Amino acid sequence: MKKFETKIGIQGGVMGWEDPFNPALSKKYMRTGERQQFKSQDVTPSVNEEMSFIKNIGADFYLHNIMPENEAAKQSIKSIDNEDIDYMINNEFGNINEICEPNTNRHDVPADYVKENSKFLGIVYDETEHMQLHPDIYFGNNKDNKEETRKPHYQWANPEGLDLKQIEDAVCNAVKETVSKYDGTPLFGEYVFPVMHHTLARGGMNPCPKILKEEFSSIQLATSLGAAMQYKRKLGICVDLWGQDVGNWFTRIWGFPAHSPKEFLSALKLAYLMAPDLMYVENIDTLALSTNEGIIKTEFGEAFESFTKDFIPNVQRPYHHSEFSPDVVIIRSDDTVWRENGNFNGSGPYGSFDLKSSYESTSVFQIFNLLSNGLIPSNGITTFLPQFEFPHGKYIRNEENLKKLPLLHGVPKQDETNVHKLFYPLNNLAVFDENVMLQNVCNPKIVFLTGSRVTQGCLESVYKACENGAKAVIGSWLVDNTNRINSKNILYTDDFSNNHVREMSNEYITRTHRYYMKFADTKLVIEDKGDGIDLDFRL
Repeated sequence: MKKFETKIGIQGGVMGWEDPFNPALSKKYMRTGERQQFKSQDVTPSVNEEMSFIKNIGADFYLHNIMPENEAAKQSIKSIDNEDIDYMINNEFGNINEICEPNTNRHDVPADYVKENSKFLGIVYDETEHMQLHPDIYFGNNKDNKEETRKPHYQWANPEGLDLKQIEDAVCNAVKETVSKYDGTPLFGEYVFPVMHHTLARGGMNPCPKILKEEFSSIQLATSLGAAMQYKRKLGICVDLWGQDVGNWFTRIWGFPAHSPKEFLSALKLAYLMAPDLMYVENIDTLALSTNEGIIKTEFGEAFESFTKDFIPNVQRPYHHSEFSPDVVIIRSDDTVWRENGNFNGSGPYGSFDLKSSYESTSVFQIFNLLSNGLIPSNGITTFLPQFEFPHGKYIRNEENLKKLPLLHGVPKQDETNVHKLFYPLNNLAVFDENVMLQNVCNPKIVFLTGSRVTQGCLESVYKACENGAKAVIGSWLVDNTNRINSKNILYTDDFSNNHVREMSNEYITRTHRYYMKFADTKLVIEDKGDGIDLDFRL
């Protein structure tokens, strides 16, 4: 039986204790994206203690948050390389503190620090699409920068004055240039939102979606699986414990962790069963307490160890993510808005204020809503939407309250919240972009073609699939009368929420407490036990 390895990692801390490789700089630099400096809560362990803990609970690699000073970065990489563990580097601290490449909000680790290193697995570009869409997200964090006329910069390319195709190509080309600079070092784009996965994959970046956090995990996975398949990339998955809920569990700060140990364990299993090349937990702070007597596991650390030592050894997983075989395909141009009224700052695709969101760009939301039988909303594709609460916001992060942290048992049991869920069923779905040639990636049973644009080759590949028996629902604005084919297998529509679309796709809508995914000859069944959090998995 085939066996594919998934490397399991743990990301370094941002609040629990000082970085053992750089304790002094941990006090100097802001280490979270919360726009607030938090004092470390625990005793700082030695490098050996932290690395030993990571290995002992079953991790294969350590994801190091690199400090944005080159000499310190160089020394910490050299020190990590002396440890008996594989590692990756995350560039978030540079982004947060605005120590970036010229005219970007992106911190690039010097390429010569990471070349020709057998233990090194790659660089994570933290929340990279977030930084392109919202260039001012950390603007003003660096108080040393006194230039009053300075403007926020975009992660990859400035969209000002460009049309949608031009800015997509500009972003893609900027990624290509960066990938080339690293000369074979794998770069992983970590995503909060299920957008830009394809554009960056086209440029050479490997997708690494977050699950948990504020995500609809099924959309994230369908999007990144599709991008990895279409562009033949590696796949990473970040299991991110930050989020909106509070509970009666170990708490570093309200909203971290924002998912119960039960939901965390389900998410670890879900990620592993996607057969990614690697996956990691953000961050170690939630898994452990560092005390004068050493590092001890929290209930989240216990869940992680149960996953690595009890679950993984007893699962036969004879497939790789590249063998995903979807029945349902969504093709949409990578228009990069994630809610009806645009991004956080009101911008449109790629953070542009010239390009506005439109029905064509957001119609894909209706398709996700349809296929999940209404469980995924029709007005956006993360929980940053008006109908979702953020209960952690009720706990004010002032100096007096911060002194109480960490909380060994969080909030009282009766005050627990359950806004975020894992179970948002999407039967065997992959998402591709407007450049896909279906015959090169899969043999779907139904195709939804939407977005603001499509290439002629992609459209012809959809028609070819319909000749071979597939069904297709196509946004009518994408094809003029000279480009239409009359077929019982094809429905052209101005509205993906109408009854004709539902009738065409009826058998692919999930109506039960389970859904499935197929990888090669293996069918993965994902079943909800009733709360949307505690999931069963069957192969």
